[in-house]
This record gives sequence, C-alpha cells and structure tokens, in this order.
Amino acid sequence: MIRRQKTSPITAGASGATATGHGARAAQRQSKRRALDRESLFISIMKIAIATCLENPSLTESDAVFAHALKAAGADIVAAPWNGDFAPFAAADATIIRSTWDYYGVAQGFADWIDRLSAATPLFNAPDLLRWNMGKLYLLELASAGIETPAMRRVPPDADAIASAMEALHLEAAIVKPVHGGTASGLSFVRRGEDEALRRAAAILGGEGLVQAFMPEIRDVGETSFVFIDGVYSHAVLKRARAGDIRVQAEFGGTAELVEPLHGPWRHGRRHLPARDAVLLLEHSGHAFGLEEAEGAFEDR
Repeated sequence: MIRRQKTSPITAGASGATATGHGARAAQRQSKRRALDRESLFISIMKIAIATCLENPSLTESDAVFAHALKAAGADIVAAPWNGDFAPFAAADATIIRSTWDYYGVAQGFADWIDRLSAATPLFNAPDLLRWNMGKLYLLELASAGIETPAMRRVPPDADAIASAMEALHLEAAIVKPVHGGTASGLSFVRRGEDEALRRAAAILGGEGLVQAFMPEIRDVGETSFVFIDGVYSHAVLKRARAGDIRVQAEFGGTAELVEPLHGPWRHGRRHLPARDAVLLLEHSGHAFGLEEAEGAFEDR
C-alpha cells in the first residue's frame, strides 16, 4: 500500500514569523508568538485567516470541518484567497495555509506572498517549511536521507531527457510529473520506447519535472494519506483511482475512505515504512486533511 504523509498546519507552530506593530504592541505580539503552544493557542490568537485561492475561494468540505473546530475553540475565522485582497490577512492574528491550489503556475509570486505575510502575522506552517514544501524536489532530499521513496530523477521538459532518466533508473514504466503542480496537472504515465507518449509527457510538463518509478499498487490498491496534527498521528484516508486510471483525485473519479492502517506504529508518529510502502508526498500546505471522512478527528486534538 502506498503511503502519503500529511501534517496539520499547526504542526510547526509560529517559528519564523515576524509580527508588525509599534512599541509595546509589537513587543506584546512577539512575546505571544514565541509562547504559542497547543494549550494557549486560542487564548493568544483569536482571529484566524484561512488562505484559499481566487479559483476556489470558499472553504473545502474538509476545511469547513477544520474551521468549525477552530470556532468551537473560540477563534474568529475568515476565509480569503491568497491572491486576492491582502487586508483580511493583515487584520488576522494568524494565517493558516489551506487550499491555495492555483499557486503552482506562479510559484515565485506565492513565495513572495509568504514573505510579505510572515512579516505581518504568524503563519502556519512556518515560512521556511512552506517554501521547502512548495515543489516536489524535497522528495530527492528525503531519498538522500534514507527515506523510502519511488526511484526518481529530475528532468527538463524534454522527451530525450525523460527517456534517458528511465534508462538510468532501469524503468519500463514511469510517472512524469512537474516539480510545481497539483491535482495531477501535467502528470503522465509513460512506457519505455513509446516515443509519442514521451513527447506528449514533455509537452504537458510545462517546466522542470520528475521521472518517478510507477508503482502498480497505486492502481491496484490505492494510496494512503496519514494525517498528523501537532506531530501526533490523527487518522488515515485510503484514496483509490477509478478503474483504468491512476489518478486518485475526486476530480477524476477517485474515491476516499477512512481506514485504520494495518502496518507500522503510526500512532506514535514513527517514520517506519514496511516493505513496498513508500512516501509519495510529504505535504505541509494546501492538501485536504480528509476530515469529512474522519469527522471529529480534529476536535479530539
């Protein structure tokens, strides 16, 4: 079974954020930011902005559950697109990055917005972590650190480069995906020797990409998203593609269901991966928690 690990936006605390203000007010906000922990979060932070995007400005079904839990804890919640008016974020005591799904085509603009935002309000997750997690190159770092990932190589949008990467990795079939992308945008399934498919994959890549070993378990079994909140395992969601597809997203007919993982001591937050398990993504922003499947999971934290 393929594993996709996700973490809550409250995992990283307020590290790296810089508050605005003058004199005593600035000092007070800085002191609050440094003192944030799970017990005092909603005492010191009351107005929270949840960042969405102009393409999908409303809260997702999962984030609506998340927002309800925050409101129940005493927070005042506002949802606002990151690429819209900055005022809601400037007025907030903290911002949580959620469905900022259209940043992939303007990655540098999104990074600049993170810089501006982190200078105005505490940001969850931390700015450095968000920047590191914006593209998929962190997967190469994880692999170098000994984390089990599918075999992969970084490539330009070129058919010959994709073919060479597959040959170097001894792959008969591969997934080609953009470094910056989401919801399976720019993703292709290719086989060695299929020149036309390789050319199409390069054409839709749109920029730098990764050639990644195809894992049949994604098609046959599915991928499991493990959600950690404040560093503690919360729940897991199994996502399956529709018959004949490899894309697990609901937009392409994929399904999702709450599961209890059979392998590994996940409830203790360890990073052990059993045989044939591999980390596909490690997501700290922008992706669904699956809270509509695990109703009550966040309220218990």
